[in-house]
Amino acid sequence: MACFYKPFFSLFKFSKKFVIIIIEVKERKRKENKMERKTIIDKMKSMVETTNVEANREVFGYFLYGSQNYGLADENSDIDMYCITVPSYEEVLFGYNKNATFKINQNDDKNKITTKNIVDFFKELMKGNFSTIELLFTPYVIINEKYAEEWEELRNMRFSFLQGNPKNTMNSILGTAKSYLNIAKEKEKRYELNGKALANYLRTMDSADKYYNKNYTNFYELSAARSTVLTSIKNSSEVFEVDSRDIQYNFYEQRTTATSMQIYEKNKKAVVNLFKTILTKGDEKESY
Repeated sequence: MACFYKPFFSLFKFSKKFVIIIIEVKERKRKENKMERKTIIDKMKSMVETTNVEANREVFGYFLYGSQNYGLADENSDIDMYCITVPSYEEVLFGYNKNATFKINQNDDKNKITTKNIVDFFKELMKGNFSTIELLFTPYVIINEKYAEEWEELRNMRFSFLQGNPKNTMNSILGTAKSYLNIAKEKEKRYELNGKALANYLRTMDSADKYYNKNYTNFYELSAARSTVLTSIKNSSEVFEVDSRDIQYNFYEQRTTATSMQIYEKNKKAVVNLFKTILTKGDEKESY
């Protein structure tokens, strides 16, 4: 049975400029994450302070993505974040900093922050990109305090973004699932551990089923039972035999409807207004 929850915001001052917005979760029979919430937030804070992404960028906020959002994390899980940046008027006209990756340890890919310009972020939301919309659902956010109202308005649109471009969103979900499935198959051929890729494939297909059935409320949530099974698969020391059949795209077919087009146009207007406000705030000189 799907688990239901009611989120609410708690704001904690992180620095002179940033606040941590923790979306606390109250729900029935939720499997507790092995990695405590405080530990995740502390690691995020440490990464933000260590990498100094803000040196040459105006930061909108930092958003956790990955296994913690699905209840599949353990004490060895990576902390991966997106940092959404805001361009100046000059950068909008003449080009802005390319997206970059900041690593805590340059010798490995664990614990990293990837920047994404808010222009690209908004475009991906409008396209219905599965991974980008996930950032609006994560309970772990460090936000630039001056954009707190814009962030809350944007997060309140998360279900609208899921419904505004159904064909693209489903294709994005299935494309993500297929990439995980291919990785699991390739690892099986090389007789390498493939549990993590297989668990991610099954988790993504769980989202495909929910999306097909219009179960948007719990779209990024796994039930306690499924979370337990997928965690076991992910951490298994065995090589799993993967079914050779491919994903049946036609079974999950979605179509653009008059309703989805209306939602899309409504989202578009809201995003334009948000972008104007954020851009104006971002170009204001700080006065401390």
